[in-house]
Amino acid sequence: TTASVHYANGNGLSAMLAFSAKNRKPGPTLTAFLAEANWDIDDHHTLFGRAENVRNNELFPDDLDPLHEVPFRVSKFQLGYAYRLPLIDSVNLALGGTVSAFAKPDVLDAAYGKNPIGATLFARLSLGH
Repeated sequence: TTASVHYANGNGLSAMLAFSAKNRKPGPTLTAFLAEANWDIDDHHTLFGRAENVRNNELFPDDLDPLHEVPFRVSKFQLGYAYRLPLIDSVNLALGGTVSAFAKPDVLDAAYGKNPIGATLFARLSLGH
């Protein structure tokens, strides 16, 4: 089951809220929430962010692991920036990056670390504006 609400103001700001429920048979219903926003400040600069909160029982795929199929609620918070460069006609190159932080139960520290963070650098080639 999924549901989402989207918003765009026509001036470069867009946002989305979403909900999902995976009804496992047998097993628990696993829910997830998502919120994200994108702000095209001008033709070159974009800021974006995302927050996810997921209940997942697939964090330990080994059947022999005592935490196999145990559901945990995990959250991810991500912020990013992109700079768009026009190349030719309607071809653009965007260069950017993101930083992510996670919130999780302490029992996951041994497998995922106490304060996991992530970073991404990217280049995106796009056609059109």
